[in-house]
Amino acid sequence: MNGFVRLVAIIGVALLSACSSSNKAPAAKAPQELSELMARGATAEVDGLRVAALRRYEEAGQLYPTSKLPWLRIAHIQFDSGNYGEAIVAAQQVVARDDTDKVARSILSVSGLRVASKAVADLRTSNGLVGSVRNEAQELANVLRD
Repeated sequence: MNGFVRLVAIIGVALLSACSSSNKAPAAKAPQELSELMARGATAEVDGLRVAALRRYEEAGQLYPTSKLPWLRIAHIQFDSGNYGEAIVAAQQVVARDDTDKVARSILSVSGLRVASKAVADLRTSNGLVGSVRNEAQELANVLRD
């Protein structure tokens, strides 16, 4: 009977080792390199696929959260498309990662001025402003003209 117990133990160990080796999950796919993701985004841009390019850059931004590069491309695309609010948000992401980036600071400034200019123009046409709000709007318009 001692031999029988030993045989059962050996078979049990063999079965357990067979189960553990056959149930191994495939290795997780390594994240793509930042340069590869950026290249895919650039290719989409060249092909005129703005939404696809933005998706690639956003993916790169999620996989490489410390890199400013994806956010800078997003800021450029949004600015060139006239989406100044989105350009500002993306440029702020760049500045959060590199506060000396002059391109991002330029996008922030020009986008902010364009949003402000439009708001002042809209206020002028509405003519519904009175008091201090009107004065502040006029002062801002003067600053923008200068």
